[in-house]
Amino acid sequence: MDTLGSTAHISPTQLLALSQFVTFVEEPEVLSDNYVSKLQEFVQKRHLDMPQFTMESLNVPVAGKYRPRWRCICSLPWSGEKFPEPGEGAIGLFVNSKEAKQFAAMKAFAHVAGHPTQDVSAASFTSSVTGPSVYVVMTQPADTSQSDMAKIMHWITR
Repeated sequence: MDTLGSTAHISPTQLLALSQFVTFVEEPEVLSDNYVSKLQEFVQKRHLDMPQFTMESLNVPVAGKYRPRWRCICSLPWSGEKFPEPGEGAIGLFVNSKEAKQFAAMKAFAHVAGHPTQDVSAASFTSSVTGPSVYVVMTQPADTSQSDMAKIMHWITR
């Protein structure tokens, strides 16, 4: 039976086992400046509304266990833009919330200041699995919310 291109249904246990061999989410590099301060200074000098930072914690399969990871979205009230931008490639999940906030601020500052940061999306997020695309459908583990599962699946399949 040829299953190429078909959807694979796996259990949470199988997903955890798979996470021992495949890295679903890698932590992107954050350049060494304090981008939260840089962004705030930039905004204050122009008398704009301060950026808003929204933190989000997710349970992500890492090395056979669900582990908490942080993501931050930086919203610019005067433009309605959010960073990191959807589809940018860089997921921005971090072990600690401070790095997540710095990453979001770095992306926002690069945009508003017109200085692109290094491209962390292409090199850092290429899958370690080559070959045909992998489609995964999984059931919800008891300790992971439905929205966490949807976000994990969205990020894995990008």
